[in-house]
Amino acid sequence: MPAPAHEFTTRSLWLSAALLTAATTTVTLGVLALLGTQTGHSLTWALSRWDAQYYMGIAEGGYFDPTSPVIDGPPWERTLAFFPALPAILRVFHLAGISTLAAGVVVSQLFAVVACAGMMRLADKLNLNPFLAGTLLLGAPLAVTLTMPYSEALFLALALWAVVFILEDKFFAAGLLCLVAGLVRLTAVDLIAVLVLVVTTRLLILPRLRAGREMRATEPAAGENTPSDATTPAAATPVTTRGARLRAWAATPLASWLGVLLAPLGLAGYLLYANRQLVDAGGYFGIQKDGWHSAFDFGQATVRFLHRVTTDPEADIGYFLSAAIMILIVVAVIASWRRLPWPVWLFGAAIAANVLLSDGIMHSRPRLLLPAYVLLLPLVGVMQRATGRTQLAVACGYLVCGAWISAYFLMVFPWAI
Repeated sequence: MPAPAHEFTTRSLWLSAALLTAATTTVTLGVLALLGTQTGHSLTWALSRWDAQYYMGIAEGGYFDPTSPVIDGPPWERTLAFFPALPAILRVFHLAGISTLAAGVVVSQLFAVVACAGMMRLADKLNLNPFLAGTLLLGAPLAVTLTMPYSEALFLALALWAVVFILEDKFFAAGLLCLVAGLVRLTAVDLIAVLVLVVTTRLLILPRLRAGREMRATEPAAGENTPSDATTPAAATPVTTRGARLRAWAATPLASWLGVLLAPLGLAGYLLYANRQLVDAGGYFGIQKDGWHSAFDFGQATVRFLHRVTTDPEADIGYFLSAAIMILIVVAVIASWRRLPWPVWLFGAAIAANVLLSDGIMHSRPRLLLPAYVLLLPLVGVMQRATGRTQLAVACGYLVCGAWISAYFLMVFPWAI
């Protein structure tokens, strides 16, 4: 594996992300097809399962008359649980006469490249090997959803780049990405919360603390005269180009706070819309609880699931794998504390808390926890100490293992992911 590449050029970053995504997808689909020969199922069948049916059905027929899946009762009491960004993108292709499955696979792959680039840029900023970091994300169990008409790739692309922009103090850009992420899935609330906390800390709390320290440090002693010939600051170099003016404005406190104000609009807007359509069904969260048993319960359902799986030797291997990944992320939350920049840690920990402290479909947790894989970045730092041959062997083994788990959940495991 190559050593960390400090300050990727834009071209090398995107080229590396595209090549790494293509390579990992080839392995993932290859293992999926291989297992399909044993189960008698095709790639098309596997890639269009579960939530993909909803996204494609909404894209083709809308929330109120979806073409798939077959739904008992008013269809909108299920379809409105799915946020609109991905169906809207797929609908453009559908109106052009292109298969929504083909469009979903291609669109997800394109966003997977963007997500990989975000993970690599984040790793590069932390002086970690970008290629190992990209493999950590793309080779994860259930990363096959980055090749399906699922919202995982789109959300990861937006979330990872928003985190990068937050680290770079580009709060206006981060706010715009949060706005769009709020139209993709509910866990955008974690991303929005991180942005609000970081901007509040950087622009309100820290300046006041710093000003207080400076005032105490520069306060003259009794009888001491203050200097009267303070140096006049040099005039700022005028900004001439339009792009430079825009970047200068985006760095202002006004733009940062505007980013904070814009960030929740997508999420809030969709929830308001959905709740208006679902008054008789208990609103958005009512259909989530009714259809998927999804509700915040402070982790009671997760603990019951882990206890049941770990005490039942005859449980399906899919349950064991789900439990293992959930435990891994909990350990990562604890182990990565103070080993990552606090905005990165807070985002990963918030995602983990949002997922693990709620009831719902437990075997969907491996894919819902994909954004929390930023908490595993310290492992990349550990791997960097190994030889290049060892790094390559571990990365390949991890990729094949993740691909097999993905294939098992799609081709063999009987329940939704």
